[in-house]
Parts: sequence; C-alpha cells; structure tokens
Amino acid sequence: EIMRARFQVREFAIGAALRAILSFAFCLAAIELGWGGLGLLAGSALAYYVSAAFSARTIWRGPRAKADLDQLRLFFRLGFVFTITGFVYTFQCSMDRLFLAWHSGEAFSGLYGASADLTRQIIQMPAGSIAAAAFPIAVSSLAQYGAGRARENLERFGEILLAVLVPAAIGLSLTAPYLASFLLGPAFRDTAASIVPILAAGWLFQCFTQFYVHVSFHLAKRPEWSLLQGMTSVAINVACIWPLTDAWGLQGTAMSFLISEACGTALGLVL
Repeated sequence: EIMRARFQVREFAIGAALRAILSFAFCLAAIELGWGGLGLLAGSALAYYVSAAFSARTIWRGPRAKADLDQLRLFFRLGFVFTITGFVYTFQCSMDRLFLAWHSGEAFSGLYGASADLTRQIIQMPAGSIAAAAFPIAVSSLAQYGAGRARENLERFGEILLAVLVPAAIGLSLTAPYLASFLLGPAFRDTAASIVPILAAGWLFQCFTQFYVHVSFHLAKRPEWSLLQGMTSVAINVACIWPLTDAWGLQGTAMSFLISEACGTALGLVL
C-alpha cells in the first residue's frame, strides 16, 4: 500500500511477482518433501516474509513528521472496522466451500472449489490491477482538489472497471467448457462448465463492490458501511445456500453466492 501511494509501480510489480514465484517454489518443495497442508501454509508464509523483507528496503524509512495522536486514534478506529470487514468478506467468499464440505462432503467441496478459484482469479485479477492504479489517484485528487475532482476520477474509474469486468464475465461464461478442459482435470470439467457462468456473474458483483463501492466508503471515512454491506451479503447467503443447494446441487450453491453479492452491491450503491 505504501508503494502504491507513492506511485512506485515498478517496485510494487517486482514485489508481487517475487511473492508469486517464491510461493510456487516453496509450496512445490513442501509437496515434494511430503509435508502436506501444513507445509503449504508454511511455504506461503515464508514466501510472504521473504518478499516483504525484500520490499522493506524501499518502504522502511524514518517518519517525515512527528506522530499525531489524533491521527493515530483515527487510523485505529477506521482500521479496526476495516479488519472486521475483511473477516466478514473472507467468510462470505469461503462460505460456499465450507458449507459443501459439511453438507455434501469434501469431494463436492473440492469440485466446487476448483471452479470457484478459477473464476475468482480470472475476474479479480484485472479488477485488482485497475484498482491498484485508480485508488491512489482518487485519494490524491481528494486531498489536493476536493470531493468534486475525486468524484470525477471515481466516475471514470467505474466506467473503466465495468468496461473490463463485464466482457470478462461474459467471455468466461461463454468459454467455460473450453477453459475447463484446458486448465482443469477431467474430474472437474463437467462441474466447471455448469457453475462457472453463475460464479462469473457473482464475482462481477463482488469485484465491483470491493474495488469501486468500497473505495468511496474509504474516501468518505465510512468503513462501517462496508461492514454493514458485508454482513448483509453474508446473511442473505446463509439464508439461501441450504435450500438452493438441496434444490439444484452445486448450481444452487453458486446461485446463492450470486444472489447475495447482487443484493450486497445494490445496498452498497444505496449507501
């Protein structure tokens, strides 16, 4: 975040690429050594540590101003709510797999999870890249020129985000069988072809919420609205996931995610 705020794009990209490469290498080594799931977690944690240490030379500098206790209290208040919101959204994005593991068994959770992860990566990656560039610009505009300029930048950002996300979701839905046959194993392909179009629509709403609606909440210093929105999405998902799964199987599980995300986005726009 510090490198993004300073517009140090090259350093940010190098750190992200290094983390991805190290994660793959360390986790592959853990698998080869037979360390199981704990080895994968340890490998991921080590990769994050090494990449953070590498980036430390860029961001660890002495403070340029004396500590302001009022600002620190504000950071704590906003950050505490933001942290709770992060837990809520992590649960929202994991609830379908957790529910399936409990309701239908680990095999169904694995079948669903492979499709869900594929969809999330394809939809979220370009959205996150756009947000990484747009959010610092919006913050800078608000700080230097006021709310009017920030609103103009957010409007352009929202148009660019939709211009990327909508075709990506539609394209992924249309090519789901072919992508699944290329990227996933034989056991996962039929499931992916049936639920990826639903998941793509759900992640379209999720990314628009996360990378556009929440940006406006942060600029307004209203992180509690993000928390309210997230809890609403979770509540709708909890209410829908069981009956829809019983009625339509894995497609019903995906529909529950889509409905909860669409409702959450609508509430966020109202807020």
